[in-house]
Amino acid sequence: MDYQSGDEKLIITNVEVPAGDYNNLVLNTSGCPQNQNGSTEFCWVVDGEGIKTLKTPSNKLKLGTFSVSDESEQAYTLEFNLRASMTNTAGGAAYNLKPHGIRIVNGAEVGTLTGTVDVNLLSAGDGCETVFEQDTDHGKIVYLYEGELAPDGIMGDEFDPEEAQNDIPGNVIMPYASDTITFDADNESYRYTFAHLPAGNYTLAFSCSAINDDSQEYDAIIIANPVEQLHEVTIEANVETVMDFTED
Repeated sequence: MDYQSGDEKLIITNVEVPAGDYNNLVLNTSGCPQNQNGSTEFCWVVDGEGIKTLKTPSNKLKLGTFSVSDESEQAYTLEFNLRASMTNTAGGAAYNLKPHGIRIVNGAEVGTLTGTVDVNLLSAGDGCETVFEQDTDHGKIVYLYEGELAPDGIMGDEFDPEEAQNDIPGNVIMPYASDTITFDADNESYRYTFAHLPAGNYTLAFSCSAINDDSQEYDAIIIANPVEQLHEVTIEANVETVMDFTED
């Protein structure tokens, strides 16, 4: 939690790896408990109720394939989208951290997307009576989708297609990432940030009614809300792109 909005922590350096395609990068989480009554010595979450256990699947996060080129020194980043990868469990007594929502990205091929949300939009849409309060589930969320959306596509909230128990329509588009807006006291603005985005085209949408977005189940949250609050944006490598949500 000390490394957000593009901040990074170096954990491995000067390692020689043969060029080629690799089937899996496995992040071992030694010491994480395997039930809600386990130790919080090494893996934990602090929420409004105190310190709680954080479980991972068999103390391993299998993050999938990646490729190494022989052209130059390369730097990879593990990007954690906790809104997708971390779920509340055991009736709120513990948390699970899953591979879903954690990605390996090549640092030479990524950019940053940031911007502000007009304060008037926080309550302008349907079902947006919830007041913005920092460090709460206020439901003011910015969602990011890869590419241009199909005409009949439904912009989906966060869900895990492998573990969701409810029915998900076939035309629902899973977000690439999402970010809860925060209040920037220095500039007196409401801000979002997506870091380490692979270069390419994206669709960006804001919802003021995304409270209780369950990261496992599809919740049919209205996105965009207000309906006109979406943008198409192109991310370039090593460039910070700014896209604001305004009332006009």
